[in-house]
Amino acid sequence: RNATWLLLHINTSDYKDGDTNAPEYFGAEIACINRDVVRASFQSGEVTFQLNFSAAELNDSALLEKPSAQQNATLKLSVPSCAKPSFVDVGVEQVFIGQPEEAGRSFDVCRSVESEGKDMKEDITLYSLQACECFGEAHAEAAPVQDSSNEAVPRTAASFNNGSLPDQLIFTGAFTREKNARLDEIRSTTLEDCAKDCRGDSACQFYQYETASGYCVLFQRCDYVQRIDVQIENTLYGRPPEGNFCRIADPTVCWQEIKRRSLLSLTASDLPSCVFQEQYEACDALQMISGQSQGRCARCQYLNSSSSYAQQGMRKVPLPDEFPAASQVAISCNATSRMFAKHELDWKGPRPFAIFT
Repeated sequence: RNATWLLLHINTSDYKDGDTNAPEYFGAEIACINRDVVRASFQSGEVTFQLNFSAAELNDSALLEKPSAQQNATLKLSVPSCAKPSFVDVGVEQVFIGQPEEAGRSFDVCRSVESEGKDMKEDITLYSLQACECFGEAHAEAAPVQDSSNEAVPRTAASFNNGSLPDQLIFTGAFTREKNARLDEIRSTTLEDCAKDCRGDSACQFYQYETASGYCVLFQRCDYVQRIDVQIENTLYGRPPEGNFCRIADPTVCWQEIKRRSLLSLTASDLPSCVFQEQYEACDALQMISGQSQGRCARCQYLNSSSSYAQQGMRKVPLPDEFPAASQVAISCNATSRMFAKHELDWKGPRPFAIFT
């Protein structure tokens, strides 16, 4: 009475008009199913449910062994094999069309399956590279990776996008660091010598250089960025920590859409920090507070390549142009889409809101 689907016996009258595509279902009832299992199977690929057998089926004298009144069953998608298809160009997509079995019949739309029986389940994030993630060689020339990022990564026989870093630019403009963090000052020098002096002092982590006067200042830390009212242009560099690092896909979009929003949000993003992120944030915050740029703040470009987040990004690949038949693709918001949510909201993470089969 409350069943969603019925399981029926095959009856010779089901196909009395000879058309196997339009059965009429005259068979006797076997069992009822109190769930929309067909819809559920398209959502998840496979569904386990309970069959409730009818009294007539249970009492059928023709059965040698009486079945249980309730039994577990499984429904899953299956893909019939078909001949190697031909391609028909229809503009934005390509449709696979098989050959007709006989004249007068319509074409069967299908896709060939060369790996029948193979488990096609993939990493749920395999095709979802984000701007703040490191990228592997498969993504080198595909969105969202920018050309500047692709050109900057090291390419060796042993690895791709993984190596040590040179000193990193923090800012350029009418800015400076906190005075009590100074280690030394060198006048009338070059940028190269300024960098050497910093590397020669184990306590030096940052060095600032003013091109017009050749004035070099060494710093042991960099916790604050201050604006100065003198029309000079200081350039600050940071010495990266030891280790290997990887370049992220799009530093500009990463900063504008994720890092800056995280800085301004009540609930910060849980993405790992990039190299010198605190210094980049301090410079960006100063420009936002003052309402004047008066220089340029650098952005996040590198992550520690040994982190699980970086490794996950480098494994990702671009979305394929085609999938085997019955493949399922889940579409959802990414983990950074909760920016600016109210602090008291109970965030349970991104969830798929559409599944394409």
